[in-house]
Amino acid sequence: MAKKNVNYNEVFVSGEVLDILAAERVKEGTPQEAIKFKLNVAISQDKNEIVDYYGSIYTSAGGVNKISQGLETVVNDIVTRAEEGRGEIVRCTCQLDDNTYYSDGEKHEGFRIQGKFCNRQKDAKLPIKAGILWRAYVYLEEIIKIEEGLEVIGIMNKYNDNGFRVRLVIDNTEVIKEFEKLYKVGDVPQLEGDIVTEIIEGTGGFGTGKKDKIIKYLRITGGSGNKISKENDFGEDGKPNPFYKDNIVAMIDKMEEKENAMKEKDAQKNNINIEESDLPF
Repeated sequence: MAKKNVNYNEVFVSGEVLDILAAERVKEGTPQEAIKFKLNVAISQDKNEIVDYYGSIYTSAGGVNKISQGLETVVNDIVTRAEEGRGEIVRCTCQLDDNTYYSDGEKHEGFRIQGKFCNRQKDAKLPIKAGILWRAYVYLEEIIKIEEGLEVIGIMNKYNDNGFRVRLVIDNTEVIKEFEKLYKVGDVPQLEGDIVTEIIEGTGGFGTGKKDKIIKYLRITGGSGNKISKENDFGEDGKPNPFYKDNIVAMIDKMEEKENAMKEKDAQKNNINIEESDLPF
C-alpha cells in the first residue's frame, strides 16, 4: 500500500464566496501560461479571507493541467455575493506562503494564503462549515513571553528547501501550559490554529489623515502532539524530510539570500538618479 503524503503546511478556508478579484491569464501563448485570481471568502459573519490562486495551464510534460482546468471552471462558473446577492459555499485547500517585502528601507513582514484546490458545496458529500484552520509543522527558533501570552518565532516549509519565518501567538492559558510542557526551542511540532485580524486605530495626524493599521497573525490553538525528528533525512512518506537538520540550514541560508536580494532591490529603487532633463519644469 502506498504511503500517505505528509502535509507539512496546509490551510483550509471555508465559507461563502463574496467575490472573485483580479482574474486573468498570464504569459499567454507560452509554455508558462497560467491562470491567476483571488477568491474573497466569508469565514464568519464579520470576517473574510483572501485566497490567492495561481495555476499553470500546462504540466511540465506539456499536457493540460487538470487542476488548473478546475480552477478556470471556478472563475467562470462560481456564483458570488457581489454578482448575485448570495455566493456559493466553498472549501479552499491552501498553504501558507511568505509575503515579506522591503519598502523605503523598512521591512514589512507578513504571510498570504496560497490556494491549491477549491471544492464547491454542490460537489461535496458533507456540508461545508464556514471557518479557517491552518495546520503545519514548525521549526521553533524562539519562544518569548509577551503580555498576551507567548510569542513563537518559527520556520515553516513550502516545498523542498523553500521556507519562511512566521510569528505565532498563543493567548490561551491552558494551551500555553500544554505547549510549554511538550515543546522547546529546536523542536519541530505539528501545530494548528486560526488567523487573527486586528485593527489598530491610527495615531498622529487628524481626521482623514489618521490611518488605521491592520495587523494579521497566526494564533496557535492546539497541536497534534506529533514531532518531526531532525535526525531523519526522510519523512514517514519516504520523501526527503524538509526539517532534517541539514535541510533546516539550507532553508535558512536560502531565506537570508532572498532577504538580501529584497534589501538590495529596495535600495536600488530608492537611489534612482533623476537627471535635470527628466524634470517636468
